[in-house]
Amino acid sequence: MAQYHLTDQVHLLGGRPQTEVLAGLARADLFVLACVVAQDGDRDGMPVALAEAMAMAVPVISTNIVGIGELVQPGAGYLVPPDDAPAWLEL
Repeated sequence: MAQYHLTDQVHLLGGRPQTEVLAGLARADLFVLACVVAQDGDRDGMPVALAEAMAMAVPVISTNIVGIGELVQPGAGYLVPPDDAPAWLEL
C-alpha cells in the first residue's frame, strides 16, 4: 500500500466478527469485492458478503464471474469483466 500512497485511505483488516462487518456495511458508501477464478478453476460461487452488502442497500462493484452476475442486478451495482484490471479504473 505504501508504494501507492494509500496507507491513509485503505486499511486491510483481515477477518472480522459478523457484528463488526455489519456495522461497517451500515457506514459504507460502496462495497467492492474483486473475485477471481483460480488456476485450478476454484472460484466464489455467490459470495455471502456481497449479498449482505446488497441487502443493506450498499451499492456494489464486483467481478462478473459465475453466480455474481445473477446476484448483482441493474441498479444494485456494477460488474467488471474477470482479468481486466483497467476496467476497475473506468468506473
